[in-house]
Amino acid sequence: MGEGGKHLDIGAIAAVARLAISEGEGEVLANQLERIVSYADRMKELDLDGVEPFFCALPMDSVLADDVADGSLPQEEVLANAPQGKNGQITVPRIVEGE
Repeated sequence: MGEGGKHLDIGAIAAVARLAISEGEGEVLANQLERIVSYADRMKELDLDGVEPFFCALPMDSVLADDVADGSLPQEEVLANAPQGKNGQITVPRIVEGE
């Protein structure tokens, strides 16, 4: 069960995620998701007084290069590598519906 004993609405979750699932799949997913949420709720039972939060168990140094502005490629070279170009710009297929 979800938080406060509420049943999870898999149909609504699937609609938001734009997933098409059958009724049988929905029942299986609801059961699995409720078990995951129930397991996560068990974390509330842990005594964490004095435990400092951390993001990684291992010390990490930045492995990225410094963010420094540098020269850019000439427009002609960039467009030569683009699959399509028009008016000095890279063109891509439209993915948003509507006008």
